Amino acid sequence: MILVEVGKPSLRRKTLDLDLNKEILLVGFDLINELKDKSRIREEAYKVQAARRYNSKVKQRNFQKGDLVWRMRSDTRKDNGKFSSNWEGPFRIANTAAGVLII
Repeated sequence: MILVEVGKPSLRRKTLDLDLNKEILLVGFDLINELKDKSRIREEAYKVQAARRYNSKVKQRNFQKGDLVWRMRSDTRKDNGKFSSNWEGPFRIANTAAGVLII
């Protein structure tokens, strides 16, 4: 037995205009790029604000050539457990250039 759907088409199907639909979709596609640009700008502004807030608690230190400094270990607590040292050094500053320390 084959099922047959009998009935009147809906109002949406009666009033559908394919040319108008395509035109509206194209306008929407043009607006998508603008929305992406706006959201990208908002995202960058948020990142700058978050970085500014995060870095506001950092104490700025100016090192001179010859100063002794300690360096945080990157492999802390991997082998020796919780009693391993967190810092290594002391190291002597060899050169400072553009805010980058060369140890």
